[in-house]
Amino acid sequence: MKFTNYYSQLTDSTLQHLIISGDEKVAEYLICEKCISMIEYHARKFFSEDQLELNEALSEVYLLLRENNWTRLYQYQGINNASLQTYLSIVVHRYFRNMRKKIDEEQQKLHEWLVDEVKQLTGTDESVTRLKVRNTLERMSNQRYRIILKKVFFEEKKSKEIAEELGITIENYYNKLSLAKKQFAEYYNKSY
Repeated sequence: MKFTNYYSQLTDSTLQHLIISGDEKVAEYLICEKCISMIEYHARKFFSEDQLELNEALSEVYLLLRENNWTRLYQYQGINNASLQTYLSIVVHRYFRNMRKKIDEEQQKLHEWLVDEVKQLTGTDESVTRLKVRNTLERMSNQRYRIILKKVFFEEKKSKEIAEELGITIENYYNKLSLAKKQFAEYYNKSY
């Protein structure tokens, strides 16, 4: 009989009790075997493989469950005959959704800050500013950075729209936006 076959015979309440009692092997079985496909499913709903690898997702779930001495496992009661895996599916879904939302909010704040930074750098007169921005963009050496900044300043597009148009992830977009801002500031300061 395999070791994991023994665990697969245990009831949800027994698994819950053993994990709360400190049995790390049972916790590893629950997360890395019994719930692995469910965790991967929810991770992929909100993150691509290059944003959050499966091992990282499993570690995140372990730390989430381990928080405050297994509080979330204490909360499992088997209500309406729901399995432990069903309960954990809800917990994991909410966790990854909130994680994604927090990352998006932080990146949107970064985007807004960068736009404000460049606007301050270029001055306050709207017509002069637009001309200076346009001239600076034309001199920039990186064409992709020019495209991104043109869409931000002149087309006033949102971050997600620009990322989709360029066929890149939102994280990649914010990275390129940060680099574009630096190059823009460098070229602007040389000219004005």
